[in-house]
Amino acid sequence: MSTINGDAMRGASLGIQAGAQNIQRSGARIASAENMNGVSDMRQLTEALLTMKNAELQAKAGIKALQTADQMFGSLFDDHA
Repeated sequence: MSTINGDAMRGASLGIQAGAQNIQRSGARIASAENMNGVSDMRQLTEALLTMKNAELQAKAGIKALQTADQMFGSLFDDHA
């Protein structure tokens, strides 16, 4: 595997992992929302929901990057075959 493709796949995997971890953390904050009441708690809930959406987009971007790296590697392999 070329270094460039390996780096691309590694970076994509890290993006997916970071997104998944942030989704889990946000989910835990949202799940504890039943104990929240008041404006500051509503702000925390809103922030958790926005963080979760951002993490979802981060994970999706990582998946797209991984797919692109995979296609690139396949194209390089086809060229050398």
